[in-house]
Amino acid sequence: MKPQAKTVPSDDCVVTIDSVDYPLHEGESVTVVPGFSVGDIQLMRQLAELQPKVDAAEGGIEKVGITDDTIAGTVTALSRRVLAWTWTDDAGRLLPQPLGNPAAFATLRIEELMYLALIVRGESPGERKNGSRPSPTSSSAIRTSRRRAAKA
Repeated sequence: MKPQAKTVPSDDCVVTIDSVDYPLHEGESVTVVPGFSVGDIQLMRQLAELQPKVDAAEGGIEKVGITDDTIAGTVTALSRRVLAWTWTDDAGRLLPQPLGNPAAFATLRIEELMYLALIVRGESPGERKNGSRPSPTSSSAIRTSRRRAAKA
């Protein structure tokens, strides 16, 4: 038997811009086949390591030096595991369907790619609230650490 696809609400996909949290895909969902191949695991680790670097870099993501290979590999891996979504862009238009379509990911922010990778791994912030421990690279964990740093 093959792994079964699951549909996950995306209400917990939150991106922070200029200290404001935006639930970009509230009321939307993604359908994924969980789990990555052995070849995808290294790419996912590289992606997970990006967010702390982006947060620490003055000048934002441009200063981090993200390689095209990491992004392209991540998008390719996700385009095999993300079967469908009801996601919309910043103007509220439906995004092209992702399965086998790496171009569908072109307008996403790095945080959205990270969120999708977490969902494929079965670790979305919403699923962790149901008993799993939080990942240090999740958007909710990042927001929590930012709030703690701001209070310090």
